[in-house]
Amino acid sequence: MDHPEKKITVEFAKLLRDITFESLSRETVEYSKVLLLDHIGCMLVGSTAPWTQPIYKYMTSFGGRPQARVLNHGSRVTVHDAAFVNSVFGQGCEWDDFSGPFYGAGHAGAGVWPIILAMGEFLGSNGRDLIAAGAAGYECMTRLGKSVRPGSDHRGFHEHGIDRKSVV
Repeated sequence: MDHPEKKITVEFAKLLRDITFESLSRETVEYSKVLLLDHIGCMLVGSTAPWTQPIYKYMTSFGGRPQARVLNHGSRVTVHDAAFVNSVFGQGCEWDDFSGPFYGAGHAGAGVWPIILAMGEFLGSNGRDLIAAGAAGYECMTRLGKSVRPGSDHRGFHEHGIDRKSVV
């Protein structure tokens, strides 16, 4: 049996896979740089907030192979731990980006840039790779946000981390 959801998922994955730095418009590249710098600023402020310190201390207590840095602290932890802590920092000050309902009404930066920076450090990626990954991440977060909102809000869910079936 052919499932329409599978076809949509495959097409969406292909769309994201095909985003390259060269395929981006100049405006998209420039705005992606602004979003990245803005989110780094949010992570820096969030990294000093007292309410983010327990997460930082807990997540850096595990040890493991040092693969990526925790922003502003310099600690090197696993990629997923660095991405997690830096995401907490990014939303820790509540100044992170927010898109309106037309764009999925979410805080894409905290779900995009910390992961890209951690993976990029681990893989040795260059700036062009980071910008292309950021554009793909925002495209993904926007489309997923639009697919579940506003229905998710009416059911008491914040759209991050839920799937379409929980709001239909």
